[in-house]
Amino acid sequence: MVKRRELTEKDRVQIKCSHSVVKYALESVAETGTYRMRQGRGRKQKPTDADVQHLKILSTSDRRKTTADLQVELNASRSESEKVSRMTISRSLNEQGLNGRVAAKKQLLRAANIQKPLRFPRECRHWTVDDWNKVLWTDESEVFDQGEGIWSTGTDGLATSESRLESY
Repeated sequence: MVKRRELTEKDRVQIKCSHSVVKYALESVAETGTYRMRQGRGRKQKPTDADVQHLKILSTSDRRKTTADLQVELNASRSESEKVSRMTISRSLNEQGLNGRVAAKKQLLRAANIQKPLRFPRECRHWTVDDWNKVLWTDESEVFDQGEGIWSTGTDGLATSESRLESY
């Protein structure tokens, strides 16, 4: 009976290789006398390094572009077999350190919105102490944004100091 050279399970666990890898490595050594790992194994990535750099530039130049917009731009000059999916684009950008976020919804600052908090203090600059005693002072006021009520302190951004009022 011919003895076959095989590694035990303990040996395979130690070198962290499966039975088939060890078998092919031994065959390669028997045929060529050396063992070299062959390059070029595995599936080729669809977006090349140049494509990934191009995607990074496109997404940082216009941060509001979605992966669908980037997909249209990238696939415009590609054949049907070379098309890149949105998930591949998203994964490539994540690997580059760019993660998708939803932009915060904020009220636009128009001239009228900037002037509204300043109108009352300007009009009341000449008031006496008796006039100010008639004002109802509250520490909190309810502010509505996008249908949800949030609480805010009453002093958030109101110009109350005399120096700030005179600068406007």
